[in-house]
Amino acid sequence: MFAVLLGASAAHAVDLPLDKSNPQSFSFQGKLFQEDGITPIMKRVTFQLQLYDPSGTCLLYEEQQPNVDLQATQGAFYLQVGSALGSIKRAATDPGLGMAKAFANRGSAPTRVPDGVTCPAGYQPGASDIRKLRVTITPENETATRLSPDYEITSVPFASVAETLQGLTPNDFIQKNGPVSQETLQVLTQGDQDGSALHHHDSLYVKAGTNTNQNLGSGVTYTDGQLGVGTQTPSFDLGLGGQKDRAIGVERSSSGTGAKLLLSAGAAPSGATNSAGGSLVLRSGSSTGSASSGIQFQVSGPGVAGSAENAAVTAMTLDGRGRLGVGVTNPAAKVDVLSASATESALRLQVAPNSTANLLELRASNGLLVSSIDGQGNLLLPIVASPALNQAV
Repeated sequence: MFAVLLGASAAHAVDLPLDKSNPQSFSFQGKLFQEDGITPIMKRVTFQLQLYDPSGTCLLYEEQQPNVDLQATQGAFYLQVGSALGSIKRAATDPGLGMAKAFANRGSAPTRVPDGVTCPAGYQPGASDIRKLRVTITPENETATRLSPDYEITSVPFASVAETLQGLTPNDFIQKNGPVSQETLQVLTQGDQDGSALHHHDSLYVKAGTNTNQNLGSGVTYTDGQLGVGTQTPSFDLGLGGQKDRAIGVERSSSGTGAKLLLSAGAAPSGATNSAGGSLVLRSGSSTGSASSGIQFQVSGPGVAGSAENAAVTAMTLDGRGRLGVGVTNPAAKVDVLSASATESALRLQVAPNSTANLLELRASNGLLVSSIDGQGNLLLPIVASPALNQAV
């Protein structure tokens, strides 16, 4: 498990001793998650907080804050780290330094002399030394876990009254007696009310969700880039993740008949002369080696009268070798037709009225006409040189 650090700062002036005008602690806040990085830790947690020198080898301060309840805060915590000498917060291995000395970077005397246990080499602070905060957590009924890496603590000036904050005057901040109220802040931040009257923004935006449904409204939502579903790196305009089967379809109608789905390629520019429209291409997935892929056409045929569901079945198949099967899932010829009914024809050909074209033509590999059936149903065979063959015909 690990913590996402939201803030940690030391409110100590490096060269000033701590007294009643300076704080005896600094704030440490964050949020604890399980190993998946998503699920918050929502139970009582004991925090062990240790302050070290920049090398992380010399202990300067240690305290323990037991049974911090993270249930109501969804894993978030806010701790005040630091205490006066003799405080019950201090752990048994605390070296007994005041907070001023633990943070002081002045003086010729070392902050700690070597003790061979919690500070093997001793510690002589430098003018700009940082401190490191080492955090170990023990959730209820679980073993202790040290958060890694240690957090760096730097000193910041402290003043009870300031005219500016990093050059910003009071007028640069939201005032509690100004036009912004608690109510308007909640409308702007909680997202459960219409706050459009309180702020101005680009109308083209989408509210990003986590695992909840998001209503994008009835307007147009678009992107000039690519959109991925189940993938963060789509290679198509609309890319679907390839780790499982995907489906695009129209949902079931609540009344009447089902709604149709139209797939259309682009039309030619309006008014353009002899300009072709876009081709509609249905493409199966690429295969490797001796394997192939095909295209299946499924339909829902009629059943007996009533409300029983007629499941869609494969009516036509185009396999990887370009063989078309109608009523056949594994066609054995370029066109393989099977009639499942004893009363309907497997194949029907009909010419247009007054047509002079043939109903059917059979040609050799060189394109030469071998035989044909004309519009009146006459079988026509070409004249060949063999009298015997002509006689047999």
